[in-house]
Amino acid sequence: CWANDGRFWYVHVWHPGLGVRASTMCVPNCCNQEEVAFDLTAPFFNSIAKSSTHKMANVTAKEVSHWADLPVEFVLIGLDGCGTTSLRRNLAKHPDL
Repeated sequence: CWANDGRFWYVHVWHPGLGVRASTMCVPNCCNQEEVAFDLTAPFFNSIAKSSTHKMANVTAKEVSHWADLPVEFVLIGLDGCGTTSLRRNLAKHPDL
C-alpha cells in the first residue's frame, strides 16, 4: 500500500446486512479520515453484502501506521478462515511468548 503511495486504514462499522464488521483498506494518499469513513467504507462493505442500498452506522476509520514505525518483532497476518486465529491462540499458550 505504502509502496504505491497509498495509506492503510482500519475501518469498523455496523452494517445492517452483515452486523458488526471490521477490515483494513488501502486508499489513495489524498483521502482524509472523513472520506475513508463515509465515502469508501459503505461501498466496500455493501459490495461484500452484495447490496448497494444499506446505510452504515457507527463507522470509524483509523489510519494504521507504517510497519517501519511500529516496534514489533513478530507479526501474524492472515485472512478470514486461513487459521491465524487458531495459530494466535496456540501461541498465546506458550509460556515464553
